[in-house]
Amino acid sequence: MKPVPSNEQEAVELFRDLGAWIAERTIIHADRKPITDEHVPYLKLLPDIEHLDLGCTSITDVSMPTISSLTKLELLSLGGTAITDSGASLLASLRSLRCLGVNHTRITDDSTSTIASLTSINTLFIGDTTITDAGLQRLSNLRALHAIEVHHTNVTPEGIAAFRQMVPGCHIRSDYGLFNPEDPSTTD
Repeated sequence: MKPVPSNEQEAVELFRDLGAWIAERTIIHADRKPITDEHVPYLKLLPDIEHLDLGCTSITDVSMPTISSLTKLELLSLGGTAITDSGASLLASLRSLRCLGVNHTRITDDSTSTIASLTSINTLFIGDTTITDAGLQRLSNLRALHAIEVHHTNVTPEGIAAFRQMVPGCHIRSDYGLFNPEDPSTTD
């Protein structure tokens, strides 16, 4: 058994041993790797992470305090994990976040206020959640948003239409179609 990581190099070795791809210690792609809540605390040894993909791993809300301490994050993918509203509430500290993937998680409309506070977000994946029209409307405050994916949610065609009016420059992927603001053929 390997020793518990105590420095940056040992943390890099741990995540690489688990199959993660790491570039310049600022990018970690660990999607579909055997990462658990047990491993996530060692991310604190890598304070310069800007891109972190933990999609389809076994992490839960237990990992969110550590993840939310990585304040240089610009891209965070948590899709396909067991993250809930409780864990998502900790995302508010990630002020540099530009791309967030919380698709196929257990978040609800309760998380949309926290997500809406992350004003640098320009790309958002919230598909396969229970988000509704009300939650989508809260996200209309994201003025930098240029792409959102909301398929397989409880958002209605009326909710999409209202969102398109509030955020006219945003590309939308939903159960009701792909809406490209530059293409008039993608109108309701």
